Order: sequence, then structure tokens, then C-alpha cells
Amino acid sequence: MSEKTLKVFICSTYSDLINERKSILEVTRQLQLLHASMEFFGARPETPLETVLDEVKTSDIVVIIIGYRYGTLVPGRRVSYTEVEYKEAWKNKKPCLVYIRSDDLPILPSHIEREPSKIKSLEKFKTLLRSSRVLKKSLPGN
Repeated sequence: MSEKTLKVFICSTYSDLINERKSILEVTRQLQLLHASMEFFGARPETPLETVLDEVKTSDIVVIIIGYRYGTLVPGRRVSYTEVEYKEAWKNKKPCLVYIRSDDLPILPSHIEREPSKIKSLEKFKTLLRSSRVLKKSLPGN
């Protein structure tokens, strides 16, 4: 009997959470799980939105990492890719592991959202995550 290898999809902004993403990727490799995240996609005929939604749908577990940036907005919408990915996972009843970067950890000023509308959206998103999930405030080793 063959066992299915679980696929983990990692959602977050990128440049400000590189170390956190590396921590999650290392754990997935140690557990010999498949993983997917935007930096590994390569060229595809689908739009970025279609690609991430499909990846979420075909994943077994979704990991959401939130820092101090809301991230890139989906073209034509006022919502970030990370939030769209989370909502797709929720809609498809995917197990979601949510990590919100602790306020106690040092952060570079360049990793903090500056656009007022995105700051407001980030706070709303964090409130949604806090009300719907058990969270871990920082990642191991960080």
C-alpha cells in the first residue's frame, strides 16, 4: 500500500519574510513533504491568480505567514495575494497553519507597510486570522 505524500502550500509576502519561509521549507523537507510557493512556480500559461488558487486547491495543508506588510494586490482587486490564498484555503476546507510575526522581534523599517490603505487591510486581515484560527506568534529559531 502506498502512502500519499502531503503537499504544503506556503502563503506570505516574500522579501520581508525570507527567513520565516526558509524555516517552514526546512521543516517540510525534513518531514519529506511536497511544497509549493510562488518562488518555485516558474513560467506557466495561467495568470498568477489562477496559479496560486490552483496550488491552494491541490494542497493538503496551507501555511500562512504574516509580518508587517500586506503584500502585492491582485490586479483589479483591493486584496493581497496572501489574503486571497487564505480565503481559498478556507473555502476549500484546507487545514491552515497561521503564523503571525511577533511584535517582540526586531524588524527592518523596509519590512513595514507604509501605504495607509494597505496598513488598514493588513490589520483587518490579522483580525480575521486571529478570530478564525489558533495562531503561533513567531517561528521556531526566529
